[in-house]
Amino acid sequence: MKYQRENNVIIKKLPQKLTNKTQEQHQKYTDIIRSIELGASMSKRQSMSETFQTLNTQVYTSNDQLTDQIQIQQFKQKIYRLINTSHQFVRMINIMEQATISNEEKMQKLQKNNQKLKIYFQKSAIVYDQNQNSDNFYNQYPKKIM
Repeated sequence: MKYQRENNVIIKKLPQKLTNKTQEQHQKYTDIIRSIELGASMSKRQSMSETFQTLNTQVYTSNDQLTDQIQIQQFKQKIYRLINTSHQFVRMINIMEQATISNEEKMQKLQKNNQKLKIYFQKSAIVYDQNQNSDNFYNQYPKKIM
């Protein structure tokens, strides 16, 4: 930073690439500092203190806006996390539903096979009973006990 000397008051020179708004704010601050340093009258000091208060309120409002923006960003992040977890939850539910559907299909197939096996064994038991009652060659001899 380069310094400039005006009326025995040292003032910081601004870089050339500042925006108009920041130049105006800096000019207000330098005016206030000049008036205080040069011993301005009370009425001027009051007006300068009022400008100081307005500048301070501008700084506070900009800080409030920054905190609001930060809070908004944090809130958005929370919302995105909730959306992401809800999507994951929905995916898990879909996977669980597909698994239960496939398990139900497997259970239905197993029940059908079970019914077929029961019917088969019932028929074979009837055939076995008929063979036991009939007097064929194999039933005449005692069976080996295994």
